[in-house]
Amino acid sequence: MIGRRSLIVQVFLRATPGGEALLRELWRSCGALGMSESAPGSVRDLPALHPTADRGSSESVLVLAARGTPRGCERTDQAFAFQSHDAYGCVVALAGDGTEDWASLERRWEEAAPTLHGSPPYLAAVLGEVRLLRGVYEGTAPFDEVAAALAHEPTATGQAVPGRRMRWSRVSESLALWDTSPEPRSATRTLVVVAADATGHLDGDALDGLLDEWSWVSDRPWPSPLTRYLLQSVKLRHLSAVRDRHLPAIQSLRHDVDALIDELIGLHRRVGSPTASVADGSRLIDDLMRAETALGRLQVRQADGLIGTLTTLQRMRRSAQITAANMAASVPVEPGRRQGEPLDTDHRLGQWLAEQLDDDAYYLEAVRQRADEVGRVAGAVTQQMLQRHQQHLLQVQGAVLGGILMALAAIQSIGYKVPLPGPLGGPAIALASTLALTLPGAVIRWSRPFGRQAPLRRFDLLAVALTGAAAGWLVVSAFFVWVVGSVAAPVWSASGAVVGAGLALFTAIAVGRRIHDVQR
Repeated sequence: MIGRRSLIVQVFLRATPGGEALLRELWRSCGALGMSESAPGSVRDLPALHPTADRGSSESVLVLAARGTPRGCERTDQAFAFQSHDAYGCVVALAGDGTEDWASLERRWEEAAPTLHGSPPYLAAVLGEVRLLRGVYEGTAPFDEVAAALAHEPTATGQAVPGRRMRWSRVSESLALWDTSPEPRSATRTLVVVAADATGHLDGDALDGLLDEWSWVSDRPWPSPLTRYLLQSVKLRHLSAVRDRHLPAIQSLRHDVDALIDELIGLHRRVGSPTASVADGSRLIDDLMRAETALGRLQVRQADGLIGTLTTLQRMRRSAQITAANMAASVPVEPGRRQGEPLDTDHRLGQWLAEQLDDDAYYLEAVRQRADEVGRVAGAVTQQMLQRHQQHLLQVQGAVLGGILMALAAIQSIGYKVPLPGPLGGPAIALASTLALTLPGAVIRWSRPFGRQAPLRRFDLLAVALTGAAAGWLVVSAFFVWVVGSVAAPVWSASGAVVGAGLALFTAIAVGRRIHDVQR
């Protein structure tokens, strides 16, 4: 028979503002359970907390407050709160009145702390909750017989302790641990710790003392070895859950980077094709620059980019290694422990998680190195193509401007007069001059690689406005000469120039914005 039943609830929270709010809510729930007095040598109320404070090593512990039921009370319930580096802990012990079973103790806790079990906004701050069902086996018996007795003990969920169907971890000669959690990596965990006298030399008080020393407190409020072990265990489970939650995004990132690398390799193979036309070369440069830009964005994109994700994986791997080492230091791994035991399962989770994170980081690092190499080669090739393209553009500009100058020189040398009415001479000369001013920049922008990247500058806008004004002046003058049969008044010429300049600016700005949107 199992006697001296008690329940210890251990809630571990992230040291964040949300975790602090939940810790204070749980602390008020302890007051609702009748724990109205402070424990000896401690304060009852929680002090001001510093969620981001680094209190030294990852095993540094600060007890924040401790409270319990008044002396002479029928129940001797107690609780204490602590901070360990980046986590808060709230440990509540419900001893009961001697007649309550584990199921009733669990229900009493759930009724007093509804926030933890029914409010989703708090879930992000919860690392894990562990319910420790404790008891003393009355009589002298080996733990195999204790396991058989546990098979008939109900819990709050209505399930019986699996007993023989679950392997157990022998903590010491007189202590054994069972894990009755429904899910192997569940955030809420239920453990059973039973003290039993296998030698016939320990009474109930001695066994109860062994239970307190290992799973509760000894002479003062302080995290027990099991509490420190469970804190590291829930951290490991939390890290494992974070990895599982982000694994699809990591795989998608690897796929996207590989796809862009393959695209760059395919584009690189098209460089120097003997059948490619000038237009094909322009489109190839455009495609290369677009793929390089997309690959660069995937690498440097804040936290979810290739570099940021790789850094996060490396930090998580190191955290898993440190957490597993701290867990082993709290409750050392004994030689000969059977596979599948609760403690063995925790230690194997630490090893497995560190290996998985190492694999994830390794494959992502391989992708990053491949992206760097391919991007470097593709960037060099693109730069060479751009230089050749720029040289071609300079030749085109020189040929156009040279042709215009030669035509003007020939007209002047032979005295040729353009058959235009006198009023159109001024607008025609103005349009030819502004076209000569605008043409070099326009030729560059007609090239797709340059046109999609070079922004419109003040000189470009001025040249466009002058060209539009000259064209508007010429159109108005031609209309009056050939349609109205008279010379346009200055006000009409000025109006045509203003309208032409406005239309030219509007068109240039709209086209530039459209190209910018397409590029993005």
